[in-house]
Amino acid sequence: MVPVFNEEPGIEQLWAALESAGERARSAGLVDDWEGVLVDDGSLDGSAALLDAVAARSQRAVVVHHGVNRGLGAALGTGLEAASGDVVLYTDADLPFDLGLVDELIRPVVEDIADMVSARRVGRAREGTWRAVQSLGFNLLVRVACRMPVRDVNFACKVARRCAVPPSLASTKGMVDIEWLLYARDAGARIIQPKVEFVPRQWGRSTLGSMRTIPGMLADIREVKAARRSWRDG
Repeated sequence: MVPVFNEEPGIEQLWAALESAGERARSAGLVDDWEGVLVDDGSLDGSAALLDAVAARSQRAVVVHHGVNRGLGAALGTGLEAASGDVVLYTDADLPFDLGLVDELIRPVVEDIADMVSARRVGRAREGTWRAVQSLGFNLLVRVACRMPVRDVNFACKVARRCAVPPSLASTKGMVDIEWLLYARDAGARIIQPKVEFVPRQWGRSTLGSMRTIPGMLADIREVKAARRSWRDG
């Protein structure tokens, strides 16, 4: 499952990587079948048309469009709802890790060793020292504020069986990873955290922006906790 926003230069490379990874996992007997769910979150470039072209030539491509940009959390929620498989893999359109690793990432889940794989980045400094420091600070804050057992919360390299996937997501921001992981933790999911080599963005630019202030992040975390109470009590 991949959210997409203004990724026109990389759409073909993205689909080629997904198709190769899916076929390799099927050939290895890890999955009976696979689909690639691509959520266009109101892209303003040619991404939507390219995604539709992918879907026209491949029955394995499931493309969903948002009429306007609704944010990462909304796109992730749409993708999780659209995915029909028992096991879901989530990554970003800029391919932040080598999808050739998919076999070893999904194996613990399909072999019932874990309910969720939430990978940890190795080599994040390749994106810049300041970005790496921001990420470390953010993850430390989340671990303390949420008693979060996961060390790299917002890395888009997650594999989960359905018991570790929330039925819906309230967050529309980048904090959606926290909401998902809190759901998995509270559901008693077995979470493992293998190290994965980070691949810096090869085209375009990130649309997530820089880190917010600590008070701003704490406010976002409070919103996520409120959403967590709503689905837990419901």
